[in-house]
Amino acid sequence: MGFLLLWACKEASVLFVGGLVIGIPLLLIWFFQRRQAQASLRWPPVPGRIVDSRLIQTRDGDGGASTVASVTYAYTAGGTTLQGNRVSVGVTGGNARAIVQKYPAGTDVQVFYDPSKSSSAVLEPGGSGLKALLVVAVVVILGGMVIGLIQTASQSG
Repeated sequence: MGFLLLWACKEASVLFVGGLVIGIPLLLIWFFQRRQAQASLRWPPVPGRIVDSRLIQTRDGDGGASTVASVTYAYTAGGTTLQGNRVSVGVTGGNARAIVQKYPAGTDVQVFYDPSKSSSAVLEPGGSGLKALLVVAVVVILGGMVIGLIQTASQSG
């Protein structure tokens, strides 16, 4: 009986630790992206132009397909002509087709660049998709804890 209780506690611990191992890095990513998103609100704008805008089909390891937007823009900062491809800091949410339609090739745009690293730029300052990342991180951590506790309670009862 003691062996089964020990095994149940180890299994619950694995779920708890697994939630932390996955959730804490997600929280760190959220934290740093949130800081950069807030900083991007203070970045200076410069004129730019959309060089390329297209939909790209991608496949994951399981063979599932998804469509993502690929937007490339040119801008000049500090006398240097640069290219960027980030629409915003964080996860570019929404419909890939809508992003490509919003930023067609040849369109003049405002580009917001980091004055301390002019190669870092976005079309939409302030970030997007960061709340969803925070929710996922918290759910993973709490889910691992709750499932681990429920499993321990059911095995010891």
